[in-house]
Amino acid sequence: DGSLDIGVLETLPSERRARVLRRWIDAAGLPPLPANGIAQIEHQLLHARQDAEARFDWSGARVQRWRNALHAGRIRAPLALDWSQPWDGRSPLALPTGDRLELIGADAFDAPLRVHARVGGERMLLPERMHHHSLRHVLQERKVAPWLRARMPLLSDGDELLAAGDAILSARMAAWLQARGACLRWIAVA
Repeated sequence: DGSLDIGVLETLPSERRARVLRRWIDAAGLPPLPANGIAQIEHQLLHARQDAEARFDWSGARVQRWRNALHAGRIRAPLALDWSQPWDGRSPLALPTGDRLELIGADAFDAPLRVHARVGGERMLLPERMHHHSLRHVLQERKVAPWLRARMPLLSDGDELLAAGDAILSARMAAWLQARGACLRWIAVA
């Protein structure tokens, strides 16, 4: 997935670790690290707690620690908390983040649905489950990275949460898509 294992990095001598980090940043197509970049990554990220969401930003790029790995990419804005838009599924929906949401294999939803940002407290009835689950816990359970969670579009019908991106579907949405041989696709800008 393009991440670097922190345990492996820590076994390398500091000079080699610096070369590995610079080459990794270059291979990711990101701007070169500033002069203090390696020291900042070593100090702020390598020794941070796994749940600290430690990161180092420069020139529109970011290296962040999540779990036991470093992840690098462009800084991407989250969906604004107050953003919401109706969507009938007939054509791809361009999101304000530059991402796109598509309904594939079906002409449209039975009625327009609402696409919106996560605000917290959302719950969903998953397929083959008897009770609703916190979306937060489902995202953690499925190991969705925090920076993706902040950009992930939610699809709702009234107060009922039907989907989070294309990976987490409610029982109702999963059944609707399966009956039509359709799927949702969330295309996140890298």
